[in-house]
Amino acid sequence: MIATRIRPSDCLFELFVDLCARARTIRPYDGDARQQWTEACRDLLRAVPDSAQRAAWAVVLADAFAPTMPGVPLEQIARMLLEWDA
Repeated sequence: MIATRIRPSDCLFELFVDLCARARTIRPYDGDARQQWTEACRDLLRAVPDSAQRAAWAVVLADAFAPTMPGVPLEQIARMLLEWDA
């Protein structure tokens, strides 16, 4: 079965764009905002049916977030976003 890919007109895409924008505003010392953003990203990624798109979005989200976490590798941030209790 082929998973449905999410398109720019979908509400999940709009949430993805919003989370990318929010990532750039989180301060390194604001642990609560960072945790809320991470949980929102995980909720979004859980809703993405296509695994390739889910992985791509995790990398883009991680790239947006990386400047707020100096020294943390992009791959580690993306992996963290893809980890959740199923």
